[in-house]
Amino acid sequence: LIPHWAGGYENTPTWKIDYYFPSGTQQPCHPNPGMPYNSMMRTAYLPAIDASIHILMLLRLSFIRKLTFTIGTSLTRNKENS
Repeated sequence: LIPHWAGGYENTPTWKIDYYFPSGTQQPCHPNPGMPYNSMMRTAYLPAIDASIHILMLLRLSFIRKLTFTIGTSLTRNKENS
């Protein structure tokens, strides 16, 4: 929980979610098995309100099921195998 506010939720604390992925080698389920991929860090923010608890649980479930992130061409860094 951080004291900063999410847009539209002034005076409401915010949950900060940090995702970190170390560099590794793509597995058979990835686009280029055997090829290396780069480390990556992403951050998400949710206002600390009751509705966000449900969203937080869905984000966790999505992450566990490997639906949140994928290896491919990064749209933010325009880099392959990220």
